[in-house]
Amino acid sequence: RDALGRRLMLSECEVRGDALVHGKLSAFAKRTKKLPISCTFQWIRLLPSGQEYPLPGQDKATYTVAAQDLGCRLKVTVLPTSKDTNESGQPVTAVSAPVEGGA
Repeated sequence: RDALGRRLMLSECEVRGDALVHGKLSAFAKRTKKLPISCTFQWIRLLPSGQEYPLPGQDKATYTVAAQDLGCRLKVTVLPTSKDTNESGQPVTAVSAPVEGGA
C-alpha cells in the first residue's frame, strides 16, 4: 500500500505506438493479481521545460497525437478501481518518446 493506503493493482505501465503527429498511442499496464478492475486514464503533455499540462477530455486508453504535442513527451496516468469493492488502487504512469512530425 502507498502513503494513502491504496493497494498496488497495476504494474509495468507503458505507452505503445508511434510518437508522431496524428499517430496513436496506447496505455498498457499489467494487473498484479487477477482482480476485476476498471481503469481511468489521463493523458498529459510534458513540455521540454518540464511543465505538465493535463489534456482535457483525453481520458481513454488510446490518444491521437496532436500537432500541439510536437517536441513534447506524452505521459499517461492510469488509476485502477476494484470492481468488487470500488476501492481505488495506486496510480501508475508511463511516458512516451518525444513527439516527432508525422508523414
